[in-house]
Amino acid sequence: PALLKKALSHLDKVLELRPGNGKAYFSKATACFDLGEERDGMLNLRKALMAEPGSLDINLAYFSRLLAQKENEKAIDFAAESAGKVTNRTDLLKLYGDGFMEAGLTDAAVDAYSRAAKLAPRNFAVAQSLGDAFRKRGKYEQAIGSYEDALKCDGKQPQPYFGIGFCRAALQDYEKAAEATAKYLDSVPE
Repeated sequence: PALLKKALSHLDKVLELRPGNGKAYFSKATACFDLGEERDGMLNLRKALMAEPGSLDINLAYFSRLLAQKENEKAIDFAAESAGKVTNRTDLLKLYGDGFMEAGLTDAAVDAYSRAAKLAPRNFAVAQSLGDAFRKRGKYEQAIGSYEDALKCDGKQPQPYFGIGFCRAALQDYEKAAEATAKYLDSVPE
């Protein structure tokens, strides 16, 4: 705690010399969170966002804190609003989707992954994650479509075959489920 307090003091001096420095506010927020000062941490994160609205790290940190505080509606609204401000939106939307999945907000995850897929239709991780989100929602046909898109991006990855096999079994198409599962098992490294 003593070192963190010293760091906060140093960051205050930096901000006196360079008011509006987003990285300094971000560092200050991190130190506040580490000290258990949630309110001051969020205040400094908001200041960091105002200074650097296009920062992937700052946007993701703010979003993650909202989810950690169980402010799910605010996190959903923030994700929708902030994605247009970040240069690398595909990565941010993918990370938002991951956060929503972890928080059990699969509808919001599907939305974030779908938006990312429109920006980067040849992104394996986005297509795979979208398939996983659809599968979790019980939308098996849509999940299969996303898993097939993932295979078009990188046909050497085993995960889509597992997802397809699961979805085919859920749809009681056991022959195709067995085929996909066999492909999964054949492609998994020993």
